[in-house]
Amino acid sequence: MLMNEFFPKRVILFRDFVREDKASLGIHTRTNWLTDDGPVGAVITVHRNRIVEDGYQQLANLTSSQLRMKIRVQFVNEMGLDEVGIDLDGVFKEFLEETLRRVFDPSLNLFRVTNDQRLYPSPTSHLQESHLQLFEFLGKMLAKAVYEHYDGDVSDLEFTYSYAEDCLGQVIIHDLCPGGRQISVTNDVKISYVHSVAHFRMYKQIRAQTASFIRGFYSILNPDWLAMFSPSELQTLISGDSSSMDIDDLKQHTRYSGGFHSNHRVIRWLWDILRRDFDDRERSLFLKFVTSCSRPPLLGFANLEPPFCIRCVHYTNEDQDVGDTLGSVLKGFLGVVGRREEVSRLPTASTCFNLLKLPNYSSRSALKEKLRYAINSHAGFELS
Repeated sequence: MLMNEFFPKRVILFRDFVREDKASLGIHTRTNWLTDDGPVGAVITVHRNRIVEDGYQQLANLTSSQLRMKIRVQFVNEMGLDEVGIDLDGVFKEFLEETLRRVFDPSLNLFRVTNDQRLYPSPTSHLQESHLQLFEFLGKMLAKAVYEHYDGDVSDLEFTYSYAEDCLGQVIIHDLCPGGRQISVTNDVKISYVHSVAHFRMYKQIRAQTASFIRGFYSILNPDWLAMFSPSELQTLISGDSSSMDIDDLKQHTRYSGGFHSNHRVIRWLWDILRRDFDDRERSLFLKFVTSCSRPPLLGFANLEPPFCIRCVHYTNEDQDVGDTLGSVLKGFLGVVGRREEVSRLPTASTCFNLLKLPNYSSRSALKEKLRYAINSHAGFELS
């Protein structure tokens, strides 16, 4: 594609623009990384447990020129003590990364997560005080991250051959090799450093937990049964199919009772609502409502046990589902609408039987409204 062919050239041009802008501000490429030369836009003090708040309060009102200059950061640990370390850009990079990570956290309600794990601004962010100012601050910090592009010399990051772990507010340094915290990481050893960190994080640090988990897992499943699967296939085997619900497949393997049949108007409405009105999130909620699992069964609905069933329900005056009687079946089959109080009821489900119980609703809109309310109620067995 043309975009892939010319993208590197556009990146180089963009970086030239940034270098020219830095030169206009008196910011030049540093030749000695042990000295702190060039104009400083701000020196800020940031508490580890208030990174976003402290950063916002001290940086939000700086001018654009100040923000494009160097920002020096002094971290304060959980005990209220200044952390040891001279900020020659490395500390600021950590501050920037932590700020962006926390601001993008959906729990802050500035952003929400889509089904494919992308972020978009939360429509209810106004519940957060000064939310628009926070968005503007986030824009500035993200632009600062792009502006301060890292050119490729690992030594700029001031890494050592060690890994710092935050353990309940206490920073513990793990040497990745003997005396690792005294050994600087350079371009010559960066690949080895990456492998060492990965080995520590994915094996050594969690070795005991992983061994216990595998012992429990293999106590039920023979390891030989799983040897044929790749890691991604094993993930699918465990978690189920992550693809969108196949409505045609579900429809093809659905059974009906209580007078419902595939051409009944309520059934036609149901499939049409699932296809045209519900999005992937609501279809997933529907599936969880009727089967207790939000994902389709592996290899399709032909493998759902017991098969999905939709039953037309009728109630006595004592609020009891009368089940399939000759009268109820005939009423459902002939499309006889139930009593007013009956069709005002919500759909219910028996997840043990993958059974959806629907009153004989009088209109498509009523079915959509009641079904949407039911699947979003998160009522568990209260609507069973």
